[in-house]
Amino acid sequence: MLAACKVLRITPTKLQQKKQTPFMNQILSSLIAFVRRHRSRPRDIKRRISIALLTIAAIASNLPAGQVVNVDQNGVALQGYDPVAYFTDGQPVKGAKELATRYNDATYYFASAEHKAQFEKEPGKYAPAFGGFCAFAVSRGATAPTSVDAFQIINGHLVLQNNKDVLKRWQEDPKDNFEKAEANWRQIVQQNADKK
Repeated sequence: MLAACKVLRITPTKLQQKKQTPFMNQILSSLIAFVRRHRSRPRDIKRRISIALLTIAAIASNLPAGQVVNVDQNGVALQGYDPVAYFTDGQPVKGAKELATRYNDATYYFASAEHKAQFEKEPGKYAPAFGGFCAFAVSRGATAPTSVDAFQIINGHLVLQNNKDVLKRWQEDPKDNFEKAEANWRQIVQQNADKK
């Protein structure tokens, strides 16, 4: 990013320098290499860089600003229950500290080494939707804690609720509630990022 800024004669602030990610650095490095390989008139180079930077900005605006995960005071998600067991066993199963892994700044425990391996291979598939917060609350624009036994698998996602009564309310219109929760989740994540 710094190299691209020098080409465009822009001085990034220290805050912008800290927010650089390996992903963005890789894109910008590729862009600079492309410009160097295809040397042409300065006007063409500036145009290519402008197009590339606009593309990067468009992509970055669609990425979540950060992650929000429902964890306890020790950073453990799902109250220590195995997220893979919801899919394989159809019920919550307590995990073991010895079989732990981290994903999105949360620690997940597993009941078996096989479950841990499955999670590590595809964490996005097994991690609970909406950061493990109550999906019904998220569909209403808020967050709430969950009960490990008030769950449902919807569209391949583990969806947790605050309690079984809330789960019944959710199930009255799960498709609409899920769509509302997905729409609200991005705003919740953004609000959390703005607080940091």
